[in-house]
Amino acid sequence: MTFLELANRLLSEADISGAGLITTANQQGEYKQAVDYINTAYADIQLQHANWDFLRGDMSFNTIVGVNNYSETAISLTDLSEWSPETMRIYLTANGIVSEQYLIPVEWDEFRDLFIWECAYSNRIPNTFYN
Repeated sequence: MTFLELANRLLSEADISGAGLITTANQQGEYKQAVDYINTAYADIQLQHANWDFLRGDMSFNTIVGVNNYSETAISLTDLSEWSPETMRIYLTANGIVSEQYLIPVEWDEFRDLFIWECAYSNRIPNTFYN
């Protein structure tokens, strides 16, 4: 059921008169209340578990040589609740996806020693990330 269908179902079950909704945008009165109730319930359901499969998504961003840290804003990552470290991958854009390899999650001390200090003196592709 779509959000619109849920809102119309609520209107029907609550015996709210009218022709029903064509859109959920810019509603007033009882129709606005119905849309708001559905919106709250919809958000509550989504927030019950952080790892719902339907909430999963992919993301990617280009890295820059010499840049060690990326903020969520800088990589347009605005709606992340949690992530799966075992799924992180990297590849050289110039070589295409055929050069893709998994990134290995490691603890901070190992990451610092292997990546930040070692890679600071070389231009190799990273193969680890701090988890």
